[in-house]
Amino acid sequence: MKNRILWLFLALFTGACATQFNPYTGKEEIIFMSDEEEVEIGKSISQQVEKRFKISEDFSQQTKINEIGQKIAEACDRKSILYYFKVLDKDEKNAFALPGGYVYVFNGLVEEIENDDELAYILAHEISHIVARHSVDLLKKNLGFNILMVLAKSGAPDPETIRRTNSALDMLMLSYSREDELMADRLAVRFMQRAGFNPEGAISFLEKFKEIKRKEPIRPLYGRTHPYINERIRAVREEIYGEISFEDYMNE
Repeated sequence: MKNRILWLFLALFTGACATQFNPYTGKEEIIFMSDEEEVEIGKSISQQVEKRFKISEDFSQQTKINEIGQKIAEACDRKSILYYFKVLDKDEKNAFALPGGYVYVFNGLVEEIENDDELAYILAHEISHIVARHSVDLLKKNLGFNILMVLAKSGAPDPETIRRTNSALDMLMLSYSREDELMADRLAVRFMQRAGFNPEGAISFLEKFKEIKRKEPIRPLYGRTHPYINERIRAVREEIYGEISFEDYMNE
């Protein structure tokens, strides 16, 4: 009897959700929320981002990041949402994406960039997380579906919702799984090529980023990303050239 009730519940639940083939994972996946709900979640978290961090007042910098970001967005595989790009005025070498099309880059990372191709890679990588819905999946896994639906509701947030929103932001500023990072890198190469950027900018930036991370003090969760940068470089090379060299295997 219990099994019958469970199967009935699952049938009703999955019947209320849409399924969609994800070409990046090769699987049919349940879509738990609409684009509109995802955008509202991103909007809620973005409000906390811009309370916690100061937006850069460098107009030329903001203009460039938006121009390049919009070119990548036009070339990506998810055009049902709008994309927003902003530089945060903090000396931190990081970038992150929120659900629904919001991309932020810290000024400290922008200052490490040598050319438009490297910037295009950073933005394409973050856009790829949005395209593949990695940010939503990460939050759903860690916060739960019900909390996400609270964040998707518009209106004045209460203190508990603000606390949950900040928790969501903290998660998104850390790292994704190895599989998600590799997928985002491969997609970034494709989007860069479509938008007319040189994908070798991804390789030059990742090589530089590896040295940046090597010099930083070891922090909690540091090991989730640092050991995998060489693997990411190999994945990018394979996406660009179709094969990788023996040196890429040995470069650890």
